[in-house]
Amino acid sequence: MTEIDGALDFSYKLKGFDHSPKMVFMLTDGDVGNPDSVIALARKNNKNCRTFTIGVGSGASSYLVREIAKHGRGKHIFIKETNKIAEKVIGLLQVSLSPVLDDFKFSFDKDVVDYMTPGPNTPINILKNEPINLFVFLNEKFNN
Repeated sequence: MTEIDGALDFSYKLKGFDHSPKMVFMLTDGDVGNPDSVIALARKNNKNCRTFTIGVGSGASSYLVREIAKHGRGKHIFIKETNKIAEKVIGLLQVSLSPVLDDFKFSFDKDVVDYMTPGPNTPINILKNEPINLFVFLNEKFNN
């Protein structure tokens, strides 16, 4: 198990440049014993720093890689094939340079909608040229 809390915390505390947003890129090929505390650390620092994650090989924890990027207002990638490393990393670097939309809310008519996922209080980050999937479950009042 990798202990990454200290390295991430150190990265978040480093002073960035005043004229540009701070970004952290985390590379891992394993798992941690405390994934939720590491995810919470990314969430705690996401207002002043975006976190992008790269999972390498089959041993990288998909939960850890995906959730740190999600709560860190970044994006994640997995690299399984070594011949695609440059292409994928360059794509991630390009995404990191684009703005993120994260201060918005979805609203819906509660008389017609039974359920929506992600829910209205779920934090979502929309990156430039990235799709967002919303699932809305309508009830029988929708037909009237």
